[in-house]
Amino acid sequence: MNLREILIRTAAQTGEDMLGDEERALAVAYVGEAYEEMMAVYRPYIDLWIRVPEDGVVPCAELDETAGRVVKAVVRGIERPFNITEEGVYLAGAGGLDAMIRCKYMPAPLENEDDEAELPRMFAGALADYASYRLMQGGGRARQQRGDAYYSRYLQRRATLAPYSPTYRENVCRKYE
Repeated sequence: MNLREILIRTAAQTGEDMLGDEERALAVAYVGEAYEEMMAVYRPYIDLWIRVPEDGVVPCAELDETAGRVVKAVVRGIERPFNITEEGVYLAGAGGLDAMIRCKYMPAPLENEDDEAELPRMFAGALADYASYRLMQGGGRARQQRGDAYYSRYLQRRATLAPYSPTYRENVCRKYE
């Protein structure tokens, strides 16, 4: 689901045909808040397969631009300790060998209408629920109660989101998509 679809759903849930410029800017900010929360739960990662230079230091430049904090290093099927230095990721005794370095994945924020939420599709609607909740908190009591229902749905969806794993992605998410 891209940002445009999320904003359309938000407008429909709040009872608006279209969001005005100010409301749209707020909705984009609220979607961003929810996206950060959901990604903190989802914790996606990427595995990078890299030949370790002879000195044992994998330069930061060789890591993917979306790679965040290194969380694991595996050489010859064995998890190895590593150190983060100014030069890069140091793997003692792994010079010249192939290594798998697992990094926390850092997706780009949703800013443009064509930006896709990098969550399983079944959870992307929760972003609209959160934005609807936040936009409706400024209204009367009945409007706030409707907003509370969207917040409740958002919390339920977030609670069912499990941390990323290839098995989770293949088995659980396909069942709902």
